[in-house]
Amino acid sequence: RYPNGFDRGAPMDYFEEKTAKEAIKFAENIIGFIAREIE
Repeated sequence: RYPNGFDRGAPMDYFEEKTAKEAIKFAENIIGFIAREIE
């Protein structure tokens, strides 16, 4: 999200695959909730 969010390295140097998959699942849940609310 923020290209300069870390002093050095890429986001993959700071986050593991498990954390990324959890974040994706949380985002999907949020999007699903919002979609249901605006219907």
